[in-house]
Amino acid sequence: MAEVEVAKRTFKYNSLTLQDPDPGMGPEEVKAFYSSIYPELTQAVIEGPEYDDLQGMTYEFRRAIGTKGGRASKKYRLDPGDILRVTESRVPENERLPGLFYYEVRHGDDWGRPVTMEKLVLVNFWGTVVAAAPLELKDRLEGETMPDYLDLTPKERRLLISMATQ
Repeated sequence: MAEVEVAKRTFKYNSLTLQDPDPGMGPEEVKAFYSSIYPELTQAVIEGPEYDDLQGMTYEFRRAIGTKGGRASKKYRLDPGDILRVTESRVPENERLPGLFYYEVRHGDDWGRPVTMEKLVLVNFWGTVVAAAPLELKDRLEGETMPDYLDLTPKERRLLISMATQ
């Protein structure tokens, strides 16, 4: 049986390295925890994680910079910076690391083209995406048998294919 090892996490803010208060907390919860000491973190954005074999996962809290009434930058539905790994195989539940998000990809009838991302794919499995941030899945429509999912755009399909073949 495979042994699951929890990746070490560190959090950086300015020149400080903050320890992980609880591996069971998500990055947003850690930010909230430290905001009692550093109030400016309430408006910070979380970047990462950057993964290093020696350091583990490093998240960085950056103060949100903007102008009052300005438009926020566009957040991609499938942000390449949040994707840590794309694999053609399934990742068993007991091998999944806490704090990461796992999605399975369904292919179309042509076998080579990914069409949706879901929490679990039983038929037409294409691969698994490991992400640092959760995806916003579209709710299933009434009467639809498909679970919550994300329809992939052509650009997102190309991204997944290129990451799977790297």
